[in-house]
Amino acid sequence: MTGTANMNGLENRLSDFYKEHYFNELKRREELAGRITLPLGVLSILVGSIVAAFREISRPDTTIEYLIVILLISAAIPACMVIVNLWQSYHNHRYWVIDTPAQIMSYKNSLLNYFEDPGVQAGAVPKEQALLDVLAYIDQEYAKHADYNSRVSDRRSYFLSQANVYLAITLVVASSALVLQLTRLASLPEQPQTVKIVNIRDFSMTTPSGNAGTPANGSGSVSSNNPPKPPIPQKPQPTGGRLIRGDVDPGQVR
Repeated sequence: MTGTANMNGLENRLSDFYKEHYFNELKRREELAGRITLPLGVLSILVGSIVAAFREISRPDTTIEYLIVILLISAAIPACMVIVNLWQSYHNHRYWVIDTPAQIMSYKNSLLNYFEDPGVQAGAVPKEQALLDVLAYIDQEYAKHADYNSRVSDRRSYFLSQANVYLAITLVVASSALVLQLTRLASLPEQPQTVKIVNIRDFSMTTPSGNAGTPANGSGSVSSNNPPKPPIPQKPQPTGGRLIRGDVDPGQVR
């Protein structure tokens, strides 16, 4: 009796191991999906910096500018490898999951009907035999799916680690290009500030005369026989109506 109890305890521990390993692999699947976010964000910043630097030096003229362009091109190559490895780590990976409880129950009922058939020689009580077979099937599925899922996760983890390596290379090379770019900008001579006068066509300078009120014809007096004419009033125009929304009652508009 003691040996049977010990055997059952060992079988339970083994079943727990299958189950724990199975759920650990499913948890690892979620962790791998979340680990893509950080390198993807860093890569976006690096790619934006590389593109901005390329626009800054569209036509290199000096040695340092040529060196910056070479470093930027060198940084673009591992950046592309980061994208490839992240894609391989994220795309087209499938995981096995165990049957649903409804499917397990349907399988158990089918086994029970099978062992209750008079033509079947069951080694134990039909219900007990059906339960033993179901438990053995569950342990087998836990072990099989955990093994398959662990190999899928290992492959995804490999691609993710490769992406991190290429990302580190991209960061180092792009940082070197940034240092050279800052050095180049610091060595540029300061441009003098210039003030440009625009639209000077209407600008004129008059010579002051002895009498500010003297007219240009030099007569020395202003004739009072021709008083200035009053301005002509403008003809009133109608308002042309109003625009109102279609859901407003015109009688409510003031």
